[in-house]
Amino acid sequence: AYFVSDPLKNLRGFDTTPQTQRRAITTDEVRRLLAVCPTYRRLLWETALLSGLGANELRHLSIDHLDVERGGLYLDASWTKNRRDDFLPLPRSLVHRLHIFATTGEVTQKYQQVYASKEVPRRVPTHPLLYVPRDPARELDKGLKAAAIPKYTREGKVDFHALRLAY
Repeated sequence: AYFVSDPLKNLRGFDTTPQTQRRAITTDEVRRLLAVCPTYRRLLWETALLSGLGANELRHLSIDHLDVERGGLYLDASWTKNRRDDFLPLPRSLVHRLHIFATTGEVTQKYQQVYASKEVPRRVPTHPLLYVPRDPARELDKGLKAAAIPKYTREGKVDFHALRLAY
Protein backbone atom coordinates (compact mmCIF):
# COMPACT_ATOMS: atom_id res chain seq x y z
CA ALA A 1 0.00 0.00 0.00
CA TYR A 2 1.21 3.45 -0.90
CA PHE A 3 0.39 6.77 0.75
CA VAL A 4 -1.57 9.25 -1.32
CA SER A 5 0.39 12.13 0.28
CA ASP A 6 3.50 12.47 2.39
CA PRO A 7 2.45 12.01 6.05
CA LEU A 8 5.64 13.76 7.22
CA LYS A 9 5.35 16.94 5.11
CA ASN A 10 4.01 19.05 8.03
CA LEU A 11 6.47 17.67 10.57
CA ARG A 12 8.62 20.35 12.16
CA GLY A 13 12.07 19.98 13.71
CA PHE A 14 12.47 19.21 17.38
CA ASP A 15 12.77 22.07 19.85
CA THR A 16 16.33 21.72 21.13
CA THR A 17 16.16 24.68 23.50
CA PRO A 18 17.63 23.59 26.85
CA GLN A 19 14.97 23.15 29.53
CA THR A 20 17.34 24.48 32.19
CA GLN A 21 20.53 26.49 32.02
CA ARG A 22 23.72 25.10 33.55
CA ARG A 23 26.16 27.27 35.40
CA ALA A 24 29.81 26.79 36.21
CA ILE A 25 30.49 26.01 39.83
CA THR A 26 32.39 28.88 41.48
CA THR A 27 35.86 28.64 43.01
CA ASP A 28 34.42 29.05 46.51
CA GLU A 29 31.84 26.33 45.83
CA VAL A 30 34.58 24.01 44.54
CA ARG A 31 36.55 24.50 47.75
CA ARG A 32 33.47 23.79 49.88
CA LEU A 33 32.51 20.72 47.83
CA LEU A 34 35.98 19.20 47.97
CA ALA A 35 36.21 19.86 51.71
CA VAL A 36 33.22 17.59 52.47
CA CYS A 37 34.08 14.71 50.12
CA PRO A 38 35.85 11.45 50.89
CA THR A 39 39.19 11.03 49.05
CA TYR A 40 37.85 8.82 46.26
CA ARG A 41 35.12 11.31 45.41
CA ARG A 42 37.36 14.35 45.81
CA LEU A 43 39.78 12.90 43.25
CA LEU A 44 36.90 12.25 40.85
CA TRP A 45 35.53 15.79 41.15
CA GLU A 46 39.01 17.34 40.84
CA THR A 47 39.83 15.28 37.76
CA ALA A 48 36.49 16.17 36.17
CA LEU A 49 36.95 19.88 36.94
CA LEU A 50 40.56 20.00 35.73
CA SER A 51 40.15 17.82 32.64
CA GLY A 52 36.69 18.52 31.26
CA LEU A 53 36.18 14.76 30.85
CA GLY A 54 32.70 13.31 31.14
CA ALA A 55 31.64 10.44 33.39
CA ASN A 56 32.10 7.76 30.74
CA GLU A 57 35.56 9.05 29.82
CA LEU A 58 36.56 9.17 33.49
CA ARG A 59 35.24 5.64 33.94
CA HIS A 60 37.55 4.35 31.21
CA LEU A 61 40.72 5.72 32.80
CA SER A 62 43.16 3.14 34.11
CA ILE A 63 46.49 3.52 35.88
CA ASP A 64 48.08 2.93 32.44
CA HIS A 65 46.62 6.24 31.21
CA LEU A 66 48.42 8.21 33.93
CA ASP A 67 51.87 9.56 33.07
CA VAL A 68 53.55 10.73 36.26
CA GLU A 69 56.69 11.88 34.40
CA ARG A 70 54.86 14.13 31.94
CA GLY A 71 52.18 15.05 34.46
CA GLY A 72 48.91 14.10 32.82
CA LEU A 73 46.65 11.56 31.16
CA TYR A 74 46.80 9.74 27.86
CA LEU A 75 43.36 9.70 26.29
CA ASP A 76 42.28 6.87 23.99
CA ALA A 77 40.32 7.67 20.84
CA SER A 78 38.10 4.61 21.37
CA TRP A 79 36.35 6.26 24.34
CA THR A 80 36.91 10.01 24.10
CA LYS A 81 34.07 12.21 22.98
CA ASN A 82 36.13 13.77 20.18
CA ARG A 83 37.43 10.32 19.06
CA ARG A 84 41.10 11.40 19.16
CA ASP A 85 44.13 10.08 21.00
CA ASP A 86 45.51 12.88 23.09
CA PHE A 87 47.56 13.85 26.13
CA LEU A 88 45.92 15.98 28.79
CA PRO A 89 48.23 17.79 31.23
CA LEU A 90 47.04 18.00 34.82
CA PRO A 91 48.48 19.73 37.90
CA ARG A 92 51.39 17.67 39.25
CA SER A 93 49.84 17.55 42.73
CA LEU A 94 46.72 15.91 41.32
CA VAL A 95 48.74 13.47 39.19
CA HIS A 96 50.75 12.49 42.28
CA ARG A 97 47.62 11.95 44.41
CA LEU A 98 45.93 9.96 41.62
CA HIS A 99 49.01 7.74 41.31
CA ILE A 100 49.14 7.05 45.04
CA PHE A 101 45.41 6.39 45.23
CA ALA A 102 45.34 4.04 42.24
CA THR A 103 48.44 2.07 43.21
CA THR A 104 47.24 1.42 46.78
CA GLY A 105 44.37 -0.65 45.41
CA GLU A 106 41.73 1.57 47.04
CA VAL A 107 39.94 2.11 43.74
CA THR A 108 39.59 -1.60 43.08
CA GLN A 109 38.45 -2.15 46.67
CA LYS A 110 35.79 0.55 46.25
CA TYR A 111 34.45 -1.13 43.11
CA GLN A 112 34.46 -4.52 44.86
CA GLN A 113 32.69 -3.04 47.89
CA VAL A 114 29.97 -1.37 45.83
CA TYR A 115 29.48 -4.33 43.51
CA ALA A 116 29.94 -7.07 46.14
CA SER A 117 26.59 -8.68 45.40
CA LYS A 118 26.43 -7.70 41.75
CA GLU A 119 28.59 -8.17 38.72
CA VAL A 120 31.07 -5.34 38.19
CA PRO A 121 30.16 -3.39 35.02
CA ARG A 122 32.18 -4.22 31.93
CA ARG A 123 33.23 -0.60 31.50
CA VAL A 124 35.45 -0.67 34.59
CA PRO A 125 39.12 -0.95 33.53
CA THR A 126 41.29 -3.74 34.92
CA HIS A 127 43.39 -1.26 36.92
CA PRO A 128 41.01 1.69 37.38
CA LEU A 129 42.41 5.13 38.11
CA LEU A 130 39.22 6.51 39.67
CA TYR A 131 36.07 5.19 41.23
CA VAL A 132 33.22 6.52 39.09
CA PRO A 133 29.81 5.66 40.55
CA ARG A 134 27.01 4.37 38.34
CA ASP A 135 25.20 7.69 38.80
CA PRO A 136 27.79 10.44 39.38
CA ALA A 137 25.10 13.14 39.20
CA ARG A 138 23.33 11.71 42.25
CA GLU A 139 26.64 11.54 44.13
CA LEU A 140 27.41 15.15 43.19
CA ASP A 141 23.97 16.17 44.49
CA LYS A 142 24.85 14.61 47.86
CA GLY A 143 28.11 16.55 47.94
CA LEU A 144 26.39 19.80 47.01
CA LYS A 145 23.90 19.29 49.83
CA ALA A 146 26.64 18.48 52.35
CA ALA A 147 28.58 21.59 51.29
CA ALA A 148 25.42 23.78 51.41
CA ILE A 149 25.76 24.64 47.72
CA PRO A 150 22.43 25.31 46.00
CA LYS A 151 21.85 23.11 42.97
CA TYR A 152 19.62 25.77 41.38
CA THR A 153 20.25 29.52 41.33
CA ARG A 154 19.21 32.32 39.00
CA GLU A 155 22.36 31.66 36.96
CA GLY A 156 21.38 28.03 36.38
CA LYS A 157 21.88 24.62 37.88
CA VAL A 158 24.99 22.76 38.96
CA ASP A 159 25.08 19.12 37.89
CA PHE A 160 27.80 16.70 36.84
CA HIS A 161 27.87 18.09 33.32
CA ALA A 162 28.35 21.57 34.78
CA LEU A 163 31.77 20.39 35.99
CA ARG A 164 32.76 20.29 32.31
CA LEU A 165 31.40 23.80 31.96
CA ALA A 166 33.63 24.94 34.83
CA TYR A 167 36.62 23.43 33.03
